[in-house]
Amino acid sequence: MTSVPAMRDVDVLIAGGGPVGLTASILLSRLGVASLLVERHPGTSLHPKARGINARTMEIFRQCGVEAAVRAAGLAPGRSGFIVWTRSLAGEELERRIPARSWAEAQQISPVLRCLCAQDDLEPVLRAHAEALGPGELRFGTELVEFRQDADHVVATLRESGSERTVRARYLIAADGGIGPEGAVLVRPDGHVGWRCGEAAADPRRVIATVLRRLLATAD
Repeated sequence: MTSVPAMRDVDVLIAGGGPVGLTASILLSRLGVASLLVERHPGTSLHPKARGINARTMEIFRQCGVEAAVRAAGLAPGRSGFIVWTRSLAGEELERRIPARSWAEAQQISPVLRCLCAQDDLEPVLRAHAEALGPGELRFGTELVEFRQDADHVVATLRESGSERTVRARYLIAADGGIGPEGAVLVRPDGHVGWRCGEAAADPRRVIATVLRRLLATAD
């Protein structure tokens, strides 16, 4: 078996390398907070999954410095203006509709427009940007097996290449999708769940803001 290098303690452990986890890594790195992201799959998504990115999320990507790269990876605006219902892929068209988020009125509420970028195209963009930043670290092919809390930290067991390692973190962000029953969870180092939401992708900055407030409050 291949041995896994020892991992140092980190401020934040992020479980899940999808859009939410990668965005959390980027936001934390931009603020100088050390994080470790672990993802059990060897790479980013191989399937399109979600494709529509609303203006609010694009605003966050703009703040992260990845808006232009995300748009370049997605469909051009002229190719994503309609939602079409048909009886089959090439069958009779039943309805064609311009979604409300594409109306002129909707585009006046933000300087950032929505984007259509499938998840298998989006995640490599976010991963590349997250890997280029520091002090955040990404480890794909690494599974979070279990975690527990002691008086001061979250203690997590990670499995990589058949070997297991223990990592201590001050906070744990669960961004591994709908696998667990609770959705996204922020675990505080005192052992209590500080924040829980099944719709974390709507605004991952809420998670980061909570982490930062706690880190700053205990910095001394």
